[in-house]
Amino acid sequence: MAESDARLVAFIQDLVSVGAQRETWPSGAVLDITAFLTERVPPLDLVSGVRAILRNGDSILAFEDPTERTHILPGGRLEHGESPTACLKRELREECGCVAVGEPRYIGFLRFHHVTPRQDGYRYPYPDFLQLLYLADTVNDAVEWSDEPWVQCPRFVPLSHLDDLPLPPTERGLLSVL
Repeated sequence: MAESDARLVAFIQDLVSVGAQRETWPSGAVLDITAFLTERVPPLDLVSGVRAILRNGDSILAFEDPTERTHILPGGRLEHGESPTACLKRELREECGCVAVGEPRYIGFLRFHHVTPRQDGYRYPYPDFLQLLYLADTVNDAVEWSDEPWVQCPRFVPLSHLDDLPLPPTERGLLSVL
């Protein structure tokens, strides 16, 4: 298996993760996912996407994936030449009909490390790719359901009910920014 990029290894050396988990994706790829809260931005050529905790007053957006697991990080892949914040704003509109107001605040990143061999046709950084994390605000009272299969049943959940959500460890660890 390929070794991690030396720049990434040096970058995360003194960072403390706020959550980690192992996931098997529908493609069969097994990944170790680690969440980091930091103001430092990692090497951008390793970034393939962006995600955000989306706030609406004293609530945040939550949704389910096709396996009925709850998540709080809508977002998606960067398109060629697109800035991370432009991508984030586009993805929020596409996935839940929400418009980010003001400038989203960078809060850290997710590191995805492939445990399984590189699959044929895989075109993203390997064995590690990153997703930048932001905190964004919206004033939309309602969310729109889209045909996005990975964002089902989107709704705003009051901060006082976050402990009741069955979140993955990486996402639960990010709640400290709220």
